[in-house]
Amino acid sequence: MRTLLALLLATAVAVLSLAAPARAGTYPMRQCRATAGREVSAGWTTYGPAISFDACGADDAFGVWLPEMPWDSVAGLTIGVPAALPHIAIAHVEATLSVARERDQYAFLRWFAGGSVLVDREMTGWAETLSRTPPDDARDFSMDVYCSFGVGPVNCHFDDLHRAVAVTALTFTLAEYDDPTAQATGGSLLADGARTGTESLAWTASDADSGVRSAVIKLGERAVGAYDFSPACAYTDWNACPLTQTGTLDVDTTKVPDDTYPLRIEVADAAGNVRTVETGRTVVVANYPPAPPTAGGAGTERPTAGGGGAGPPAATVEPAATTDRGRHNGSGAASTALFTSELVNDRQAMLVPYRRSAVTISGRLTQRDGTPITGARLDVGSQTVVPGLPGPDSGQTTTDEDGRWSVTTVPGPSREVTVAWRAFDRDRSYTETNRLSLLVRAGATLAVHPRRIANGGRVTLSGRLLGKPYPDGGVLVTLQGRPRHGGRWRTFGVTRSKADGRFRYRYRFSRVAGGVRMFLFRARVNRQDGYPYEAGVAGSAEASVRP
Repeated sequence: MRTLLALLLATAVAVLSLAAPARAGTYPMRQCRATAGREVSAGWTTYGPAISFDACGADDAFGVWLPEMPWDSVAGLTIGVPAALPHIAIAHVEATLSVARERDQYAFLRWFAGGSVLVDREMTGWAETLSRTPPDDARDFSMDVYCSFGVGPVNCHFDDLHRAVAVTALTFTLAEYDDPTAQATGGSLLADGARTGTESLAWTASDADSGVRSAVIKLGERAVGAYDFSPACAYTDWNACPLTQTGTLDVDTTKVPDDTYPLRIEVADAAGNVRTVETGRTVVVANYPPAPPTAGGAGTERPTAGGGGAGPPAATVEPAATTDRGRHNGSGAASTALFTSELVNDRQAMLVPYRRSAVTISGRLTQRDGTPITGARLDVGSQTVVPGLPGPDSGQTTTDEDGRWSVTTVPGPSREVTVAWRAFDRDRSYTETNRLSLLVRAGATLAVHPRRIANGGRVTLSGRLLGKPYPDGGVLVTLQGRPRHGGRWRTFGVTRSKADGRFRYRYRFSRVAGGVRMFLFRARVNRQDGYPYEAGVAGSAEASVRP
């Protein structure tokens, strides 16, 4: 009976000692205009008669070109998580896209992921943002066009011969189910015996899936070195950050009390999975000699918080968190934190018209155990998509009693907004930094004068770009018009704005058949070098023309 009980106890201990599976963290994989660099993953491939195009760097979209498509056939784009990354799944898909109108047959845009249909919608010339959640553990995504046979054996012909499907911005939310790892690889800190003064430590951290975002070197629970690699994280492919990071740290052992410490490395990956790695190494810190024996024969004794013994007073052996690094920024004394930030509806990137470019960013700052960090000052800044041109957002916000915070952006151009936290007020670098992408469509006003003219007469169209700053050379504005009832938008002129954003263009109606007809006008501003806005259609005006 005792043997059986011992066996059961040993089995229970073994089960409890097994490492729990990692909670899946998530991170974005942004494509095209969802990222400031306009990147598109090289993993996209085509099938069927589809021809891919990528104009994200110059125009504003990627997708498929289908000059003609056989009836009852499919063609499109597909992408999948590489087999070398077994712990990644596609948790969510959001895309801003437009589709052409099929002229001769019924055609449908379809999304597939994980063996399920996410979208199946007729192609009638629409444009909008679609958001879908694939089944659990989905690792592939396809976006295709199905040319049906609803009107018989007739091939598909689209009204836009160059772009059957055009994706301006796409974001995969990826889930990672594995933790990062790290190890100490060398340095004098690992040598046998007591350590004093400044000692070196070589270390390496790795994550085979999303990549390494940060690392903190610890003696026990005391941080002696912190690294933030987020500036190297592009979030435009399956590996958001570099897979491996290495470093050499000079550890000032006088900043911690004399004691024996386990050496630990806390490493976080791009998905937010955090692991504290026990290196298996123990560091003995002994900077101050033991006190000499007293007359009563008392033994050796290290300095304590109450003083006494040899060595400096207790204040000089406090951790750096309360001396060299200044006051802690917020409640508690955490050297690292969980820091979240998001745009509306949990988004990391948004595409909005100019008049709606004042958006709210919110998030939360907590310790690693979820305890709110209250009263922390967060720095807010921004950078436009034009190199060297700062964005309009700057200042600070403060966390509330639950560690939550929010800030509203200033109306303005496309930009990357940065929200950052310093753990201590004297830290030279930020402890946690989050970046969000706010893409803004160009806006403009438009007026026509006179509004009533005879056939053969001229009108003057005038307006002003809404978004500053204006480049010195002006901005090209494309003017388009169409009859109010029926007809397609057609370009009839291009003009360049002045230094103050104003523009003018004169147009003559040469041939208008029938009775009095109403014509609509609009302005289109494409994405241009030096003007930090996305392509947009804005402004509206109308005029009546009589024979």
